[in-house]
Amino acid sequence: MPSLSASWTASIAEGKVATVPLSTWAVAIIKNANQDLAGKWGVMPWPIWAGQEVSYCGAFGGSAYALPKGVANPDEAIKLAEYMTTDPVALKNCAVDQGVPAYLPGLEHMAFNEPDEFYGGQVLMDVYYEPDLPPFYKLHTSDALEVATPEIQAYMEGQKSAADAWKAVEAGLIAKGY
Repeated sequence: MPSLSASWTASIAEGKVATVPLSTWAVAIIKNANQDLAGKWGVMPWPIWAGQEVSYCGAFGGSAYALPKGVANPDEAIKLAEYMTTDPVALKNCAVDQGVPAYLPGLEHMAFNEPDEFYGGQVLMDVYYEPDLPPFYKLHTSDALEVATPEIQAYMEGQKSAADAWKAVEAGLIAKGY
């Protein structure tokens, strides 16, 4: 089932999803669509593979604001982007609806640094923001999904432990040259 689809969101509410390896914006989607699961979900950092000191995993992408060429009111659009990335009310809304702001100084807003009861009281920024990121290492998503999907399925069906599934994913990625 496609991530972020109505059936995917429903499967979370039905308890059919054990893990969601997505970027930080997914925390807002999961939380907003499943308020009755408060305290039953948590966030965790990406795994650190054997022999590594830091995680080279992650969801690629990011947030940005852009103006299309020929926009009718570019000055007003820039003011809107500035408001959305610096205003305390807008940053609070971002924390509720998006997870992480596009403008890094916005991370200092208290909304991003308070315990989140939906996620068991975790301070999400303490879990998924690392100011000293390792060098960028690109893993093709299709390769990762090809390796990880059957292992996660085996875990979900009780055929493997979580530890054995992760070991198999690691071995599969290494076999692909990662």
